[in-house]
Amino acid sequence: MDKCKDCKANVSRQESICWNCQSRNIERKDDSKRLFAIKSESELTLLTETTDRVLLLLSYYPWFDKWDFSDIQIDAYEIRPNSERQSRFRELMKNYYYKIYLEHIKKDPSKTPAPKNFWPFSYQFYLCNPIKTFSVLIKDYDKVPVIDIQKYIEPWVDRSTLESEKMPIWVLKKAEINELKSLIPISEQANFDSEISLWYISEKFRAYMPLRDTDKISSSKNPYERK
Repeated sequence: MDKCKDCKANVSRQESICWNCQSRNIERKDDSKRLFAIKSESELTLLTETTDRVLLLLSYYPWFDKWDFSDIQIDAYEIRPNSERQSRFRELMKNYYYKIYLEHIKKDPSKTPAPKNFWPFSYQFYLCNPIKTFSVLIKDYDKVPVIDIQKYIEPWVDRSTLESEKMPIWVLKKAEINELKSLIPISEQANFDSEISLWYISEKFRAYMPLRDTDKISSSKNPYERK
């Protein structure tokens, strides 16, 4: 949601003026994320074992860095927690519940810990091998909208045959790239170097990557910035 700078009302992305005060002084935001609130063993089991598919919907301004808010991009990604290739999602959520949520409760039972932030286009997002199944660009949504469907995967298509989103190397620090290379078998070093030259890390090599500092009980000091 965006926000009106005058009356502070929440404004949806498709609204060019504030519904409450009719102001055009809108603060456009680029911080969309998925929140997972896991407060018990049963909720953890529901998310990581019982649920067959997690659908992640993302709505954002594709030209945000140019301060152009005339278009809206909507993407849909699928993660199947019980799939071996997407098992890092299970690992992340269990890590959050046992090492962050319960540790917070242990330290201060009177406070409810923040839910798990699952930022789009982040290290953890790509680590889970999300599969994009739908993508649409809505051009000039506040004038005469033009809908450009860029990708649509039929529901009956076997997701195991589809390629997951490639992880761009900018989500890793140089030291992490070097550490990752040290974990990869010597027989695969040349293939890894070839991928890095193309500025991405494939699903095969992501399997060697750690969760990163996901078990530290801390709050983010800086706002999230989408690259």
